[in-house]
Amino acid sequence: MLTAAMLAACSNDSPTPQPQPEPPFVEPTPERVVYTQANVVYYGDEGFTGVSDLWKVMLYTDMDIDPAGNLVGPGKLICISCNAPLSEGMDLDALAGTYTMSQSSNDFSAGTFNDGRLMTIDLPDGSISMPDFSFYGEPADGATDFDPDLLREGYCSVVRNDDGTHTVEGIMTGTKFLKRYFSYTGIIEPVDRSETPAESIPNSNLTEDIRLEGMTQARLQDLGDYFFLQDGSYRMFRLMLAEPGVDISTSQASGDGRYLKLEILVEHDADVEQGLPAGEYAMCVREENGGIDRDQIRPWHVLPGLPDKFNNPDGSWYQHITSAGNMPQYARLAGGRIVVEAIEGVEGGRRIRIELTDCDAAAPHRVECTVDMIGKKIVKR
Repeated sequence: MLTAAMLAACSNDSPTPQPQPEPPFVEPTPERVVYTQANVVYYGDEGFTGVSDLWKVMLYTDMDIDPAGNLVGPGKLICISCNAPLSEGMDLDALAGTYTMSQSSNDFSAGTFNDGRLMTIDLPDGSISMPDFSFYGEPADGATDFDPDLLREGYCSVVRNDDGTHTVEGIMTGTKFLKRYFSYTGIIEPVDRSETPAESIPNSNLTEDIRLEGMTQARLQDLGDYFFLQDGSYRMFRLMLAEPGVDISTSQASGDGRYLKLEILVEHDADVEQGLPAGEYAMCVREENGGIDRDQIRPWHVLPGLPDKFNNPDGSWYQHITSAGNMPQYARLAGGRIVVEAIEGVEGGRRIRIELTDCDAAAPHRVECTVDMIGKKIVKR
C-alpha cells in the first residue's frame, strides 16, 4: 500500500511551466486583392507545342496607362500565363478552367500555368530585365517598374458566368513566399495576337553605305574548333578592327569609336601568328533559330552576326560605341565577302578588303573597310 501511495503521489507531480520563446517573425496575413480591370491576350500555339494555346491573363487595380502601354502606379497587378486547350482560334470558352503548376519548364500541358521568370532584353543602349509569364507587382506612385514576385505555385480558375461575365480567382505564391489571393469578376474582351509577329529591335540602324577609315588596332584570335565538330575540318579566327578610342583587349569592346567584329572560318592547319590565309571568304547564312547549318561550317566562310546580341555580339557586327553606354550606329552583318590578298614585296603582308552588307533584307547597306596587316598587326599603307 505504501508503494501505491508513493506512486500516486509521484503521478500528481507536474513540471514547472517554462516560458516559450517568441517566434522569430510574425507571419503576414495574406491580402485578398479584388481587381477591377482585366487585360486578356490570346497568342495561340505560339511555341508550337502541339498541346496547348497560350493566354495571358493580366488583372490590375485602377491605374493609368502611359503611351507605351505600361501601367502607372500606385496599384497592384497580377499576370498568369495560362496553357489552355488547343482551339481553332480565340475562344473564351477554351480559356475557362483551372490552371495549376506545371511539372517542369518544358511542360505546356493544357490546364497548367507557366512559371514566372526574369527575361533579359539586349538593347543597343544596354540590357534590361523584366518579368515574364506569371508574376505579381506593385508599381509605386508615378512608377511603371516594380520588384516582381515570380509566381511558381498555386492555382488560377477562370469561370464563365451566366450573365456573360467571367470570374478569375485563385491563390498563388512565388519567389517572395507570400500567398497572393486574387479575384476579378467582370467583362473580358480578349485581344487576338496569334497572327501578330513578336516585335523585335532592328538589328541595323544604318541609313546609308559606310566606309571605315582610320582603323589602327587589330586583334586576331584563334578560337579553334568553336563548334566542337572534332573532325579537323576547320578552325575559327576572330578578327577585331578598331579606331584608336576603342578598347579591344577583350571580346567585348568598350570606349569611344567604331569597330568591326568578324568571325572567320579558316583551314584547320592555319597559323594565327601568320595572319589570315589569303583567299576569298563568303558570308554564310544563319537559320531562323540563329544556328549555322553543318554544311556551312567549313573554311572560307564568314559567320553572320547572331541576331539581337548588341552588347556582346557574336558573329560579325559593326558598331559605333561610346563610353556613355549608348550606340549611335550599329549593324548586324549578314551578306557580302572578305578578300585577303598577299601584299607583293612584303613578307607575310596581307591586304584585307572587307565588303559586307547589313541584315536589312529589303535594302541592305554596305560596310566596307580595307586594312594592311603583317601577321596580327595593322601596318600603314
